[in-house]
Amino acid sequence: MLSGSVNNDNEQSTPSVIAKRNWDNKLIKNKRGSFKVDKVVIVSGYNPDNNRPRKQLLFIGTFKNRSRHVIQPAEFMTKSTTISTVYKDTSLDMDYVGGADGYRIKGYTKLMVNAGKNILHNQSIQCAVVAQPDTTKYQHTLGSKIKFSILDDEYNEIYTTNLHPETEDVGDIINPFD
Repeated sequence: MLSGSVNNDNEQSTPSVIAKRNWDNKLIKNKRGSFKVDKVVIVSGYNPDNNRPRKQLLFIGTFKNRSRHVIQPAEFMTKSTTISTVYKDTSLDMDYVGGADGYRIKGYTKLMVNAGKNILHNQSIQCAVVAQPDTTKYQHTLGSKIKFSILDDEYNEIYTTNLHPETEDVGDIINPFD
C-alpha cells in the first residue's frame, strides 16, 4: 500500500524513523493524538447534484486524543499530515473534511460524522476522515498518484509516501443539505 522515504534516517530514534515505523503499522502519532488507520480507500460514486462522478479518499480508523484540548479527528489529520494528488499537468493539495457538512457515502456516513466530533482528552472514536482535492474542478477524479506526508509537532514533513488505495464503488454520494 505504500512506498516511502524518510528524511535523515541515520539514527534509530529520529522523528523520521519513528514516523516511518508508525506508518508501517498504519499509525499516525504525535503529542496531539494518534490515528490508527484500519483502511485507506478511494470511494467512487455519482453526485446527483451536478450529474458527475465523484471520488474521495477515506482514512478509516480509530482516533485517540492525547492532548489536553478538545480536538476533532479531521482537525488532527489536517495538523498532522499533508496530502496531495498528482495529475498529468498539476499537483493539488487535498483538504480533510469530517462531520455533518461532508457528503454522505453509503456505508460510511456515521464514521464520517464522527470525524467532525469534538473528542476529549484520552477519549477515542472510530471515524472516517475524508480527503478531497481543494478545487471543485477536480473533485470528480483523483490524480495518478496520492502523496502523503506525516508532519512533526512543528508542522515539518518528516516522512513521505505514496498511497495506493483500492477503489470502492459506493453508488450515490449525497449532499447533506438536500
